[in-house]
Amino acid sequence: MTDTTITTREAEDPHERAAVRRGWQDVQHLEDLREGAARRLFAHRWDAERARAKEWFVSPPDEGLLGSFRAMYESPSNITRFRRTLDFITPGESVFEVGTGKGFLATLLLRDGQVGGYRGGELVPAYARTTRELLGVNGFGDRADVTELDLYDLTRERVGDSDLVICCEVIEHVPDAEAALRALADALPDGADLLFSTPLLGRLEGIWGHTAIFGVERLRAMIESAGLVAHHVEAVDNTWVLVLASRGTAPSPRARAAAAAVTDPTSAQERDPYRARTVTNVDPHDLEQVKSIWNKRMDFGTEHVVSEDQEFDAVTGLRITGTPRPDRTGPQYFGLAFPIPPEHRPTLGVRLELEVPHPEQVEKISVEFTREGEAVARWSWKPQEHRPKRARPTFVLREGSKGTYFTPSPVDGDIRTADRVEIYGAVVKGQPVEISLLRWGWIS
Repeated sequence: MTDTTITTREAEDPHERAAVRRGWQDVQHLEDLREGAARRLFAHRWDAERARAKEWFVSPPDEGLLGSFRAMYESPSNITRFRRTLDFITPGESVFEVGTGKGFLATLLLRDGQVGGYRGGELVPAYARTTRELLGVNGFGDRADVTELDLYDLTRERVGDSDLVICCEVIEHVPDAEAALRALADALPDGADLLFSTPLLGRLEGIWGHTAIFGVERLRAMIESAGLVAHHVEAVDNTWVLVLASRGTAPSPRARAAAAAVTDPTSAQERDPYRARTVTNVDPHDLEQVKSIWNKRMDFGTEHVVSEDQEFDAVTGLRITGTPRPDRTGPQYFGLAFPIPPEHRPTLGVRLELEVPHPEQVEKISVEFTREGEAVARWSWKPQEHRPKRARPTFVLREGSKGTYFTPSPVDGDIRTADRVEIYGAVVKGQPVEISLLRWGWIS
């Protein structure tokens, strides 16, 4: 058997090491979810990142140098990436950027990151020239040095005494990404850090200039092969993987500072009006019953029933039994209705335990919330088609819950306005029916 265990060296600090492991796990989850699902499920996070970037960003003058590239650089996604990159900068330090593009990030590093010195290398001569001109337009020409450079030719001599090497959105363009990262690692001065990024797996793969696709396994293997140690790993804007690495294992002040700069997406999150907070359990036989409109073609009776439960020893509920009326024809139904007590309004749903010993008797069971007789929410279940493994399943029916056996029906209304709830269902014609409502809880 081939051993595929990743053996990359790890940071000495246990908290930093744990954060890196969580970062890789986070990236793996996003890879597995793919772009659309991850965008929806982590919307609070991505929205918070973008809001922070939008509040910060001031567009730098370019005198037409950027042309159509400006729209790309100033997209919400790229602005978010640039803002996050600046969190890894210490004012006054020296930065070397590999792959300057047209100098947009370089301008932000000098203007907002307040780096003390900037040097850059760019493979495309026209881009290197534009970078120099853009820096000059923004008043940073005397603090920057930009030359033509092939990443594979990078050396320690070229990097000099730089504190940080940045190579973002570059190695997916080169013919050998593994060799590129090794070249970056070999060129790092003693004590310097490397900040690099790649697209997340499943993102930006339609761009023709991208010739490499990265997943967690490949990135970790690349870091190991290059002799690097990851000090920080994170996903940015559901689009990129950002990695801070160095050749040493000592704790990274840069990683700590960048981690502390992250916006907490839950700190200012508005309360969801449908977010449930409590469940109040009520004995079903203590619920006030009101007349149901469904009990017309069957004779019904209710009785208290006590059944054993592993957790509560005994559960007291209601058993509803019904027999067809010989003088009535047409479809058969049963119904059990309860007003919602004032102390449990507004309600967001119910938790109930049902026992349907003979599913073949019942075509469908619905739980419906109404206000002044009009339905505002409803869930339905077909016991013959979907039989739970447990004889006495518990169902949680609340706003925002899709359910497993009970599924929501399209009803216009707001469950918070409900004043009554009813359990009703269709009985197989000519059949008696037996159902037990064993436990009940108001969700609010």
